Amino acid sequence: MNNPAVFVLLPFMMAYVLRRLVIYVKSGTYRENAFTRCFIGAVLVILIIFGVVRNIIGI
Repeated sequence: MNNPAVFVLLPFMMAYVLRRLVIYVKSGTYRENAFTRCFIGAVLVILIIFGVVRNIIGI
């Protein structure tokens, strides 16, 4: 396992992608909203924090 955080976040990311896909199929358009920006931002922050802590501690 190169990055355990990806395996932890993978179910959430897959659920997000499926949700966005269903919305796109139903409406025919893709619009970003506050939830989208917050979700993507949270995933990025978690991955960055994990990467920094992993390199400092040596996990």
